[in-house]
Amino acid sequence: MAELDVLWAASQGGSMTPQALRRALHSIAGSAQTFGLADVTAAARAAEQKLDACCDANAPLPRESQEEFEILLKALKSAVQARA
Repeated sequence: MAELDVLWAASQGGSMTPQALRRALHSIAGSAQTFGLADVTAAARAAEQKLDACCDANAPLPRESQEEFEILLKALKSAVQARA
């Protein structure tokens, strides 16, 4: 989860597009699905899908979408913490 925070900060700061963040979320979703963690899978996929358009355009996440993404990221963290 700490890696997601680092990747999100880097993409917000403009030092990189959010493609690495989307890949990390995709990996989390796949791993969670393998272990039957449906809530973690759903949360990771929702966050990943929020990044799809900007990653496809090789651009940062628009400002108007950043707050919504942060809510999705918090939901993912909550789902992971509930499993700990």
